[in-house]
Amino acid sequence: MLPLPTIASRILTTPGFTFPKTLEKLTQLIADAATDSEIVRALVSSDPLLTATVLSQANQAGDGGTRLSEALRSVGLGGVIGLTRSFSAIPDHARVAVGGCWQLGFACGKLTRIIARLVGTRHPTSPLAGFDDETLHAAGLLHDLGSALAAVRFPAEYARAVARQEAGDGPFSRLLHSELGADAGDLGYLFGRGWNLHPLLLSCIRYHDRPKQADAHHDLVAAVHLARVLARACGHVAGADRFIWGIDDTALSRLGLRLDDYQPILARFLDEWQIVDLYEVGAR
Repeated sequence: MLPLPTIASRILTTPGFTFPKTLEKLTQLIADAATDSEIVRALVSSDPLLTATVLSQANQAGDGGTRLSEALRSVGLGGVIGLTRSFSAIPDHARVAVGGCWQLGFACGKLTRIIARLVGTRHPTSPLAGFDDETLHAAGLLHDLGSALAAVRFPAEYARAVARQEAGDGPFSRLLHSELGADAGDLGYLFGRGWNLHPLLLSCIRYHDRPKQADAHHDLVAAVHLARVLARACGHVAGADRFIWGIDDTALSRLGLRLDDYQPILARFLDEWQIVDLYEVGAR
């Protein structure tokens, strides 16, 4: 296990990383004067770290929030290119793990929105009814940044946790905490707090796998928790972390949903995912 100050220092000095094809496509889009800004937003919103970077930059300019479209207007397309110049290619040893994390995040973003809209229709007074689609997507998209950070910044501890999981020692999150001294939620929270992400997003990052402990934004954390479990059940997993936890009963109760609600939620998600596949999510 590493001391917490060492973990925090390494997390807070993490340089941006993504897939080369994503940067190549983003650069081409921004260079084309005819490109619709919505297309740029769609591409950025498929990559959790790019999204977190743009939101963080907007926060530093005093335009903090949870909506990527507003952050992009604040930073400007030229500013986005400037930000991505500091990004590096994901290390070869972590490409598969990060790819899984990014796909899980994107799936969770879609499911969070679908769940929130269902809850809002059933219960108009629910806090979820007041969130816009971009905020809901960001909450799901960024929830598991910590797993990608673990694979890239702590490769030795990550590899040992993977080996122990494959040997049947237990769920990955518990093993990562045992090897490193922090789990994915802790790593993502340290990163997000250091980058001044919105408290709403920080709550979802920190408590997505333990919603009972959430200190704020309980309904949104519960929605992200449910979205994560359903996304993983559909095969979207965070790299080596393939263990599927059960759904927290208190989260389901808070959302006012029943077991028979899973089918329409998943049917809507699978319909949308087929559309997403047509335009190559994340330009990986």
